[in-house]
Amino acid sequence: GLGAERPVRLHLSQGDGRLDVLIVPAALAGRVWVLDASGRRRLVLAEDPVFEDGDGRLAVRACTEPAVQEYSTAAGRFEPVAVAIADAQRPGGPGDEDPVTVGAATPGETSPPSFGERAGRASAPSRDDVLRFGTAWTIGLSSAGSGRRFLEIEWAGDVARLEADGVVVADRFWDGTPWTIGLDALGIPDAAALTLRIVPLHPAAAVRLPESAERRRRRSEGPLLALDGVRLIESPLWTEQPRRHKGQGTPEGDARMS
Repeated sequence: GLGAERPVRLHLSQGDGRLDVLIVPAALAGRVWVLDASGRRRLVLAEDPVFEDGDGRLAVRACTEPAVQEYSTAAGRFEPVAVAIADAQRPGGPGDEDPVTVGAATPGETSPPSFGERAGRASAPSRDDVLRFGTAWTIGLSSAGSGRRFLEIEWAGDVARLEADGVVVADRFWDGTPWTIGLDALGIPDAAALTLRIVPLHPAAAVRLPESAERRRRRSEGPLLALDGVRLIESPLWTEQPRRHKGQGTPEGDARMS
């Protein structure tokens, strides 16, 4: 029978025709990557986004060493792919947290239970509302290393907005999960003045939340507002290493098979 946990290859034939079909379980669907930028089609399993670099090597942007597997048509199975980061990216170590300085909170005015409604649904605070009712924190970053930078914010409230030099670059409604912001993807320089503004969630606000977030909201006696933590994480680039033939050792410092 067909396995529910691992890929299965079927050999089909009719007359002189032959066809191999690979069935990948639904549980692995979110890890499947089909790449062909190098001119050859490659089927890869990985949790993190994978692409092919200019030399045709698999490349993965991840905070910690990623587990990467590639399907081998000769072997009829997925096989591990060795990956490593360049020496130039190693000073802080992969996935290391860089120092972040968070300034004292500057409270806004008391937020109302509603910011109006549109088509029968509660309206989001406007930019002026966020400036008026939001509590503000300044965020200072260390100089960028060689990895791609991500700001991870754990917070609670109604709406949060991140500003760089006074310009809104990202915003989000609260759902109880951490907010991850790709600083380099937004083109935010090291010297930018970052400000985080969070509008408190009024107890009477007509908003629906995931169960875990709703439980936290109910525990709050007044408007819900919290900045639980801010982390700056660098995510280096891991690239595919040459495959070793049987009998070859693994020199010290080389990446282990994932």
